[in-house]
Amino acid sequence: MKRPCKTPFVIALLLASAAVSAQSSPAGTSTEQTPPPAAATDTMATAAAGETPAAALPSINAIATEAGTAPAVGAATGSAAGVAAGSDAAATPGSMAATPAIPAAAVEAAPAPVVTPTAAPAPAASAAAATTATSTSSAPASSAASASETAATKPEDRIGGVALAARISTLGFGVEAITKLNKRLNVRVQGNFFSYSDSIKESDVDYEGKLKLNTLGALIDIHPFAGGLRLTAGGFSNGNKIDLAASCKMGSECEVGDVTVSSDSSSSDPRVFGRAKFKSFAPYVGLGYGNAMKGFPFHFAFDIGVLVQGATQIDLGASGIARVTDNESGVTTTRDLATDPDFQEQLQKESANAEDSAKEYKYYPVVSLTIGYRLF
Repeated sequence: MKRPCKTPFVIALLLASAAVSAQSSPAGTSTEQTPPPAAATDTMATAAAGETPAAALPSINAIATEAGTAPAVGAATGSAAGVAAGSDAAATPGSMAATPAIPAAAVEAAPAPVVTPTAAPAPAASAAAATTATSTSSAPASSAASASETAATKPEDRIGGVALAARISTLGFGVEAITKLNKRLNVRVQGNFFSYSDSIKESDVDYEGKLKLNTLGALIDIHPFAGGLRLTAGGFSNGNKIDLAASCKMGSECEVGDVTVSSDSSSSDPRVFGRAKFKSFAPYVGLGYGNAMKGFPFHFAFDIGVLVQGATQIDLGASGIARVTDNESGVTTTRDLATDPDFQEQLQKESANAEDSAKEYKYYPVVSLTIGYRLF
């Protein structure tokens, strides 16, 4: 009895092996199946039947074409369904023309080789550019914040502000307010007040004196190096004055000009009084060290300068009934000092002599020490 031909089974097995090799081939390499050598084909045909010549066996690709499928190149035909179909067909006797083809469903079910395109990685430069852009966009905000902090910790860069201070000087006790025009110019407004009274007795003549200092000024401080050193210029409303009075007691004599005044027992003691005052406006120039609008809120300052108050003006007056003796003729008369013209003339001479002696007070020296606090 003749054995059934096993050629279809062998062909199906070869096709499955070719499909497995196509799927396992690395990406980018050719999946074309190299046909088996002719010698191997002849051997398989001889082992299967013995009566079919080797030349009558079609090639693997030809058989695949007859079965209605794609050639083995790139096709996945090695599924289990195809193998099973080949086994059933092998059980039916017949010639090669009756050899059943591999079912198309098995071919469609087999996954086709997928060639996945490799995405090129994003250039590192893109990430660097994004980082640079982020840094650039955040730079202005950082600069603004830095400038704001600097302005908050550096009051010398701000315009305005107010500081208050107390001072002691040869103008008296005072207070002042300071503000800033720019980093080299400050403006100060200050007031100074002082009063002092005293009385002495000499040669039976009572002398009384009262010193009153009262100035109100506006000053500009120039800081040439934007530091503590300052040059100051300004002016004061000058209310400084000195009041003097002399009383001639019984038995005492007071000389006024070219006459001598003595008390008359029938009246009150004669009295000569006077006032020394200065120009109502006095310029000021000075040099000092200290800047209330820079550095710590607490500040100290020292100044030396001069108040140009001009010539001293001295006004004299008299009151009371007294005996007046002319020093040249020796004649003594009783006069009312407040109204007698001759005595008033002597008072004018005495005022001129006093003003001449007071010329040295035309420039009043000012030395001051200040301590204060900056409010904002």
